[in-house]
Amino acid sequence: MKIAGIIAEYNPFHKGHAYQIRCLREQGFDGIVAVMSGNFVQRASTALTDKYRRARGAVASGVDLVLELPLPYAVASAEDFAEGGVRVLSETGMVSALCCGCESGDEKNRLQYEALCSAEKDGAVGAKMKEGLSYPAACREAVREQGGVWSDAPNDVLALAYRKALRRIAPDIPLIAIQRRGSYHEGSNLPLTAIRREGSNHEGADLPLTAIRREGSDHIGSDGFESAEAIRNRILLGQDVSLSLPLGSWGEQRGAPLSDLKRLERGILAYYRTATANELKPYYGMREGLPERICRYADARDLEALYDRVKTKRFPHSAVRRAVLCGYLKIPAALPKITYLRVLAFNETGQEILREMKKTCSLPVLPILTPRQGDDPLARLQLRGDEIFALTLPIPETGLRDLTESARKICQN
Repeated sequence: MKIAGIIAEYNPFHKGHAYQIRCLREQGFDGIVAVMSGNFVQRASTALTDKYRRARGAVASGVDLVLELPLPYAVASAEDFAEGGVRVLSETGMVSALCCGCESGDEKNRLQYEALCSAEKDGAVGAKMKEGLSYPAACREAVREQGGVWSDAPNDVLALAYRKALRRIAPDIPLIAIQRRGSYHEGSNLPLTAIRREGSNHEGADLPLTAIRREGSDHIGSDGFESAEAIRNRILLGQDVSLSLPLGSWGEQRGAPLSDLKRLERGILAYYRTATANELKPYYGMREGLPERICRYADARDLEALYDRVKTKRFPHSAVRRAVLCGYLKIPAALPKITYLRVLAFNETGQEILREMKKTCSLPVLPILTPRQGDDPLARLQLRGDEIFALTLPIPETGLRDLTESARKICQN
């Protein structure tokens, strides 16, 4: 079975995601395995709806199997986010290609990656960091000073991280790069219009897909494609998004209780107002000097004000947000080892993949956590995060669903 892997948040799963999957099917992939962030996402916030709904919506819309990206990696930097996702896909022993999206497209992103590797190898990145720049800023300046082209677009940065993670963990797995057009922040996510494969039509038939180009710049394409960010904003405004989501995803999204981190805002501020810098230093993202700044400005009126007051050239806004959340969730600086794979949803093909994974995967593949797994360091963090997420819903729920709710098989029409 030829299987493609995707690392995603599906927050929510929209028509652009569905088109990507259809395109992979056309290229001969028999199965799609998605590693999906759980209840918290990389922008240091909660997902709009819980992970079970999002996983079921993804399977109902074309994915065959959804595995959870463990919480510590889901809220981490691009490099650690990629590390976690690639490790999960590699552990399955079934994935033959990784699919991702980026603004620059495959060729430019590959050149950017080569320039970054060169800048890291000769010490240019390290030298910039010693000057006080954050790692992303140091990469940008080092590459540009060497005459390379750098893109700060978020999916370009993630694509670089995927390439680095694949090189370290699974060098035999190729990357599938999807080029996006239009402003990321405006939510452009238009239909794929051309597919380029390496090699000639005949000789390249079995080669990995290397670039899929998106064209156009409208906020919403003529086919109704719209970005996840734009869809979330419209959902929060109470607008109808049924035309922007595949039917299966819409069925899970419709009427779902919406999470809002602001429901925990005073609790988070209270935590930091009563914490000491030394207490914060063991947690992820708390670089030297950052715990002191967070404690100093914890009298801020809300979280956005805290982020704005703490951020500096050395500590960009995104890094501050991430550190604040990770400190509250008590995620350690040394991320725990991935010790199991958590299944969230699957269909009939996904069930076949799971059967094969019993032969190829060295880790336990769990449709539900047992009390024994609950003693695992990774599981303890996961359960803690889910308990906290439950308090961000309109009516607080139990956060122990991982111990009570088994992965569900989704029957597609």
